[in-house]
Amino acid sequence: MKKWLCLALALGLALALGSVSRAQTAGLEAHGLFAFGFDGTAKDRGDDDIANAFGFGGGMVFCLGEYVKVDVGGDWVKTKDEDLDNSKITLIPVTAALRVGGHLDMVYAYVGGGAGYSFNSFNATSAVKSYFGSDVKLKDAPIYFALAGAEIGLSEQLVLRGEFRYNWLNPDLELTDYDYKTNVNLDHMQLRVGFGLYF
Repeated sequence: MKKWLCLALALGLALALGSVSRAQTAGLEAHGLFAFGFDGTAKDRGDDDIANAFGFGGGMVFCLGEYVKVDVGGDWVKTKDEDLDNSKITLIPVTAALRVGGHLDMVYAYVGGGAGYSFNSFNATSAVKSYFGSDVKLKDAPIYFALAGAEIGLSEQLVLRGEFRYNWLNPDLELTDYDYKTNVNLDHMQLRVGFGLYF
């Protein structure tokens, strides 16, 4: 699935670059997000309950044609593993997204996807460190996502954007004092709402 998503994004970007006009614009966007439905499956542990969480992010938007937009940006989400004494998990994905859609009056509706790299950390509580006899490290990992959403024009330059994302994220969890590593499934969904300012 991830390979097909990357292939579709590359093909869409190649087609978009072939249709770039001199009228293309760029912009800035900022958003809040709600991350929910974390899978939480660890290869050697079973399922962990990962809490829903709020976050935020922003980035640059590039209009490559009438129907295609690309943005590059980053997010910050802090959640917790409720089965490991509420140890904190921080995700900072840096991503590129491709959106393809059409205009319905003042609304630009779109679908798309993207990929990037998530910088992750696991802040284990003293009880978790004592239980494992070691500190715990959550490794950085690639992230992939599919999306659908809409932008509502509030003026010629200002838009309100709402978006749904499904994210695939599977970092490794390591015990720093032992030769132990397991894969953690942090696939999850996001609802994102924010503003874009085009110039």
